[in-house]
Amino acid sequence: MNFKARKFAVIAIATSLVLVGCSKAQDEVVAPQDQPIAAGNVWPLTQLPGPEGAANQPVIVMKIENDPSVRPQSGLAEADLVVEELVEGGITRFATFFQSNIPEEAGPVRSARHVDASIASPVADYFVASGAAGV
Repeated sequence: MNFKARKFAVIAIATSLVLVGCSKAQDEVVAPQDQPIAAGNVWPLTQLPGPEGAANQPVIVMKIENDPSVRPQSGLAEADLVVEELVEGGITRFATFFQSNIPEEAGPVRSARHVDASIASPVADYFVASGAAGV
């Protein structure tokens, strides 16, 4: 990956982290004192309690459209993590990460871009897109 693409990926990820940090906090989940949560019983993307072996469940990353004309999208509420990424000309798409809850339906699915490899490859077992931009 060239320097410009890496710089773009770093900026996209940093922006996403800032946006997530500024989002509305959810109720804190605390394990009862007499029942500590084992490391394998936590969903890695959310850090919420899960079933035994939760950490070993596959991660699916899906590109979803973010144009106002397609709202409401399906499946976003079930995602463990949603990353909004700038693709070109001020247009953004969502890279949605599913592990703890795989929706029956999600979309509309969009095409992949070069930056998706940087976002998805560290954790994705499966990547869902409707084609890809040429190299």
